[in-house]
Amino acid sequence: MTMTTEATTEAASETITSPLATSPLATSPLILTVDCNVQNLKLLSRFLSQENYQTMAVKSLPELEQVLIKLNKIDLALIDISGFNRDIWTYCEQLQRRKIPVLVVLPARSSITHCEKFGHGVERLLVKPLVVRELLGVIQHLIGEHA
Repeated sequence: MTMTTEATTEAASETITSPLATSPLATSPLILTVDCNVQNLKLLSRFLSQENYQTMAVKSLPELEQVLIKLNKIDLALIDISGFNRDIWTYCEQLQRRKIPVLVVLPARSSITHCEKFGHGVERLLVKPLVVRELLGVIQHLIGEHA
């Protein structure tokens, strides 16, 4: 996931941690990040935590399924569909049924149509490379709209 910003990002750590149990931001919104690229997950998790969001990062569909079973409160799902098969849409629909807003990120050269994304519960769509201000604005809007 490429994000355009003026700041340089430090090297990603080797593990993705979820601050769910020990976070001092326990009242901060929880964003479920889904991406099969571990480096992207690390970058996104670090960026969102700097913006005072909690994150739960998952890198596979089986892992996503387990998170959806275990977690009751998710404020937003941010899903980079690159590298996933069409089964990802089933999870988008599950999230929609649970009233969780879904923000999908996709490559600039994607064959996903406008109609297809709305048919699967996706509320917003962003195309890579991501612009940080736009990403934050969409996240704030979706979380505020569903609060």
